[in-house]
Amino acid sequence: MSLTIPDNGSRNNTNTPLTFLKKVFSRNDVSVICLLLAIVIKILLFFYFQQTDNDKLNQVMAGKNLLEGHGLTIKQVHISNLSKESYERLVGWPPAYSVLFAIIYSWCKDVDASSTIIDIICIISFFILLQKLLRQLKFPVYLINVLVLFYGCAITSYMEKSSPTDFLTLLFFVYNCYLTIKLFTQRKPVLQGILLGFFNVLPAWFRYMCIPVTFVIPCVLLWNGWLKKDRKLLLYGTYIMAMALLGVIALLSFQEPYVLATEKGLFWSNLLLLDPVLFSSFMNLKFILVQLSSLTGLSYTTGATILQWINLVPFLILLALLFFSSLKRKWLAANSWQVFMIIGTLTGICIFSVLALLSLRYSAHYGLTENLFWTYINEDRYFIILQFFIVILTAKWLFMNATAVSNFKKWFQGLFLFLFTIEILHGSYFLAKNFTFDKRNFTYIVTQNHMIQCIDNIIKENKKKNTDVVVAGNISMANRSVLLGGKGLFVPAELNENEIYADKPTRIIAVMKSSELPFYKPFLKKEGILLEAQIGAFYFYSYYVKPTTTLKD
Repeated sequence: MSLTIPDNGSRNNTNTPLTFLKKVFSRNDVSVICLLLAIVIKILLFFYFQQTDNDKLNQVMAGKNLLEGHGLTIKQVHISNLSKESYERLVGWPPAYSVLFAIIYSWCKDVDASSTIIDIICIISFFILLQKLLRQLKFPVYLINVLVLFYGCAITSYMEKSSPTDFLTLLFFVYNCYLTIKLFTQRKPVLQGILLGFFNVLPAWFRYMCIPVTFVIPCVLLWNGWLKKDRKLLLYGTYIMAMALLGVIALLSFQEPYVLATEKGLFWSNLLLLDPVLFSSFMNLKFILVQLSSLTGLSYTTGATILQWINLVPFLILLALLFFSSLKRKWLAANSWQVFMIIGTLTGICIFSVLALLSLRYSAHYGLTENLFWTYINEDRYFIILQFFIVILTAKWLFMNATAVSNFKKWFQGLFLFLFTIEILHGSYFLAKNFTFDKRNFTYIVTQNHMIQCIDNIIKENKKKNTDVVVAGNISMANRSVLLGGKGLFVPAELNENEIYADKPTRIIAVMKSSELPFYKPFLKKEGILLEAQIGAFYFYSYYVKPTTTLKD
């Protein structure tokens, strides 16, 4: 069995069921409509799910502090003196998103609006570049339009979690592939070469996982330049490799990659938790599994586990086939498609290898305040580039094959279009049914908004009494407290210390889930603890700290 994907265009018989689709979606006006629809729907979906929370909020706060002259830091307090604020270096995330946010925030001056503007810029850029890349790869117009519409309507996990850097890394992958193909196909691609040197290293500055990916493109250029004796490829390959080395060295000098604090060892069973990438590439698994559960009674967890097991071996076989397909050609690219294939294959293998290694070395059990279970290889948004590559690969194989289309392939063509249709209809229907500007349809967003309002009210009430408010326990709420004029304590374990000091009257608001209550038992036993509020599964405990004449060093 070998993976052979011809590079010439579609030659399907005009009597196939695809005739109507090709006829309608090959029109220029339909191309414009598909592009605009994809951009508008994607922006609305991003806006609907938008939350400046968790990982995003930490990076946003660092960007805000950078703009205010405090560097990439988080403003916080400690129990040694709750009245003394300090700016401590951001740990856990590369600096690029914070810097990008600071640039937008410098003229926008609104945290939520600034992160939304970044999303909008990325969305518009992505769909324009996606069209350009697919044209480079000689995709027929109708197939380009279908793919653009699919990506415009697809509801993804990174969108639902409102994570800041997933879509950005996909955008850079598309653009870097586009620029690399220009280097191979143009005689004097000076501007493209200069831009590629800069943009190739950017994904690593947004996500540590992309550090190995940074070296894929320069290695492809140098290898092809050396074997082909092509001075142009050697020159640009050397320049881009130098930029990659300098960029990665600078990044690692600035900050070491962060790994979730958990037990180290060899955890082979974690590898069985591999995300069902072959399924998640084409569909929203959460939506499909919920529908499957309601129709069959099969539990959501059981359905997800079945998909993981079905996916495991075929996914590894696919990676092996892709590797040996390029190896057979000695990793040499003769045209645009082969350039894309080599870059996509090596990038996919790098990402999978990094995630597999991390999952193998670190326990899936983690959490200081509660027992949680998570591992890198199970996080589907980490596979966003590989998912994109699989979709483009599949579309090429199914619809651009020069040989006669067998009944077997026709069945897969129908399945491919059926899955795309479900995603397009699901995204469109979701917006039509659920879109409201107050986002009242999502319990977790409503809960978050009520929590923020509660903290705002507490801060305002205590300011009238000349009392500081320090929010602890929940990192996002601690950050929100800082934004609202309060203070934040970011080390949860400090709450359990015997003595807490402050040189001003201070009220601690400890925000914790019911599952975290056992961890905070020493704190909750302190005299004077009051339950201020309960919002959803979160408890707001209040503790008043009197001014202390002798402060802890």
